[in-house]
Parts: sequence; C-alpha cells; structure tokens
Amino acid sequence: MRITYDAEVDALYIRFLETTVTTAHVAEGIAVDYGPDGRVAGIEVLDARKRFGDTDVFRRVILEDVTLAGAAASAPLSDPEFPQVTYRRGASGRSVPVLRDTSILVRTVAALAQQGQSVEEMAEHYGLSAGQVKEALAFYEAHRQEIDTNVQEEGDLEGAHA
Repeated sequence: MRITYDAEVDALYIRFLETTVTTAHVAEGIAVDYGPDGRVAGIEVLDARKRFGDTDVFRRVILEDVTLAGAAASAPLSDPEFPQVTYRRGASGRSVPVLRDTSILVRTVAALAQQGQSVEEMAEHYGLSAGQVKEALAFYEAHRQEIDTNVQEEGDLEGAHA
C-alpha cells in the first residue's frame, strides 16, 4: 500500500494495487479506483486539508493490527522519527507504544515526568539511557492524543472487568 499527498492540488491518494483501473466517483471529491477483477485498487480524496482539518494527519500514519506482506504477524510497527519506540499489544487489544527492546510503556515514562521525575531519575530507575527517556517523552508529545485515548480505553476495560 502506498499513501501519497500532493500539496499542489491538495489530493490524498491511497494505492492498494498497481493495476489498470476504472474510477467511480462515490461522493463529491472522493473517487474509488477498481481493478479489472473488481477489487479496490485505490482511493482519492480531493480537498484533503479541508476534509481532514488538521494537516498533521498527513505527517503520521500508524498501522494498527496489520500484517505486512512478507513480514511476520508479530513484526513491530514503528514511527521512523522515533527509532527507539515500537508497539506491542495492550490490554485493550490495541497496539501501545513501548521503548524498543523493553516492556516500558511510553505512557509510564510520560506519567512519571508529569509527576516531577527527572530524565536522569527515570533512566537510572529503569536501566535506560537518557536518550531513550527523552525519545519516549518526545514520542508522547507527538502522539499525545493517541496515547491518552488508549489509556482511557484500557482504564475503561479494566474497570469493566474489576
């Protein structure tokens, strides 16, 4: 799958298959491309900034519960801007960010920082480098809404099973 955004014409395109297509306009500014076998080959969204609102949506794509072709089902997903952070499945069944090669949740590092612990204290307590702690905090800031929503959902799940 390839996702491209053309800022000049403000169009977002998600390509699922590389093939010849027949295009169906399903709504104003939204088109679906179908391959010869009827499978969806791509989706185009015009006026993408207006439709999605926040332009940050174009900078981040998070794959959740996706098996990539040729990769193991348990292959970690990641944000290339944060190489020391990866994902694992949380209590809610959704992927949650952790520091790579550890089981330390990014949200744990963020919560400790909010409680006043220093980078050095967290690094020493968990056996991490200061760089790992700083990257976890930067990742939290970049993905705050996603992480806070996940924390709420997991808390709701735990409360329902208490």
